[in-house]
Amino acid sequence: MKLHRFLPCAAMLAFLAGCCSTICKVQDAPEIALVKDGQSAYQIVLPAQTPNPGIDLYLKEVAQCLQNSLQEGSGALLPIVSEDKMSAEKPYISLGGTALARNIGLCPEKFQDYNGCIMSDRGNVYLIGHDAHGQGLDKRDHFSRYFLGSAKTAVVFMEDYLGVRFLLPGKNGISVKKNASITLPGNLKRCVKPQLIYASSSQDFLYSLANNGLGRGGFHLYGGHSYYS
Repeated sequence: MKLHRFLPCAAMLAFLAGCCSTICKVQDAPEIALVKDGQSAYQIVLPAQTPNPGIDLYLKEVAQCLQNSLQEGSGALLPIVSEDKMSAEKPYISLGGTALARNIGLCPEKFQDYNGCIMSDRGNVYLIGHDAHGQGLDKRDHFSRYFLGSAKTAVVFMEDYLGVRFLLPGKNGISVKKNASITLPGNLKRCVKPQLIYASSSQDFLYSLANNGLGRGGFHLYGGHSYYS
C-alpha cells in the first residue's frame, strides 16, 4: 500500500481507538445507588465553617429540603451532619464549600455569581458553588443579598435528578416524584450557570432559587433615586 493511502487509514484507526477508549472510561464508572428499595447509606454533609452566618443558615435550609424530598420520594432518611461530625465510613452528599470538596479541587472561590457544579467522584456526590455575601459583609442578611451558588446547585440537583418541582412558595408548593430507588451516573459532572444574575420573585427562599429569583447579589440598589446615596 502506498504511503499516501495508508496515512488516512491510520488516522481513522487512531480516531476509532480513541473513541473506544473514551467509551470504556465512561463505562468503567459504576452508577451510584443513592437509594435502593427505600434504603440509603448516604449522609448529607455541610461545611464545618462558612464565611458568613447567613450562608450557614441557608445551606441548612436547602439540606433539610433535600433530606425531606428524598424521604418523601423514596422513604429513605439521610442524616444531615457537619463534616467535623460525619461518619468516615459512609458515602456522602457534600453540600457547599466543604473540605471534602476542596480535597478534590472543587473550591467555592473558583465560581462566580450564582454558578456551581454537580459532580460525582468515587461514589460520593458534590453540590458546590459560589457562596458569599454580595457586599462582602459578615452579618446575617436576607437571602437576596447573597450569592448562593451551592444552594442553587442543590435545587437544580433536586429538580433534575430527584424529580422535585417547586410549584408554589412554601412547603405545600413542593411536589416530589415517588421513586423507591434512585441512581446517578458514576461520572456525573455538570456545570450550573443561571442565565440571570439579578432577579427578584418571591420572599420564599427555595421557590425563588428554583424560579431564578436569585436576588441582587452584589448589585447596589438606590431605593428609587440615586441621590439617596
